[in-house]
Amino acid sequence: MKELAKCIGEHRYDVDVVDAFAERAAITDRYDLIVDIHPKATSLYSDHLTADCIKIAYMTSSHSAHRNSSERRRLDDLERRRGVRLLPRRQMEPINDTWLRLADGMFFLGNQRNLSTYGENHPPHVHFIKNTGYDFLTPKYFMGKNPNSFLFIASGGQVHKGLDLILEAFAGRPHLELFVCSLFAEEGDFCSTYNRELYKTSNIHPVGYVDIGDRMFRDIADVCSFALLPSCSEANAGSVLTAMSAGVIPIVSRECGFEDGEVHYLRESTIDEIGRTADEYAQKSLPWIVAEAARIAVVAKMRYGTEQYSKSVRAALSAVIENHR
Repeated sequence: MKELAKCIGEHRYDVDVVDAFAERAAITDRYDLIVDIHPKATSLYSDHLTADCIKIAYMTSSHSAHRNSSERRRLDDLERRRGVRLLPRRQMEPINDTWLRLADGMFFLGNQRNLSTYGENHPPHVHFIKNTGYDFLTPKYFMGKNPNSFLFIASGGQVHKGLDLILEAFAGRPHLELFVCSLFAEEGDFCSTYNRELYKTSNIHPVGYVDIGDRMFRDIADVCSFALLPSCSEANAGSVLTAMSAGVIPIVSRECGFEDGEVHYLRESTIDEIGRTADEYAQKSLPWIVAEAARIAVVAKMRYGTEQYSKSVRAALSAVIENHR
């Protein structure tokens, strides 16, 4: 957000930043330009806009209706398999579709597939913004890769992200190794349901939250050849970019918002397919893994660096401001 504010300031705007989750804010000015992340039915600024205010929607996920229904379907499937109903963790407040359609522009961190979840609920001018990886993670050495080692890296909402599917696939594959780096410990019902897989299966390592700047993450990324993320709804998944930046080859669902050639895709995010795919990639030779990991790290650096983000934002801002004149 600092870089976004900097780019807006370059157009000679004074920039105020307000927490998108705040319920109130001391707003006294009247604004000539608003960038609203996931605009909701009511806003803090609705009475503080000039008559000719430029309105930009900043969207970082698939449409709320798609995201919410996708998570519910995953929870339904898990209940049928395991006989337990887990809490939803990634439900999103409905997006204000009217605001979206009437906006002067939309900045979107995703691809055309992700955008299609909005249907007609977006303005005519949609600008695709680059999400960012982390240059400091770019590895210098790839020879420590283990073809049998896989990484799951995500934040919250384990069922939404597909960790349940991965755990069930890997629990029956002792020849494969899985490192789980996510906030699963904050989801007690999930941990209870998957207690055996998480804590009592020798080839599954429940790492939990890990600071990507720490040596622990570097050590895990140096060993893991592949990262799995069979998420049900994303835009351009930041955790996948983190793995890519660290030279871990991504195997992800189409929903993760990448372009062909940037990642490896799961055809279906089912337990059977995840298991078969993991077995298939674990058979890759070390030279292939080293070359592909190096290529993936370059993709993250060259297509998703901070410079690419800033360039895409500057181009989008200029286009929206020019079209508004």
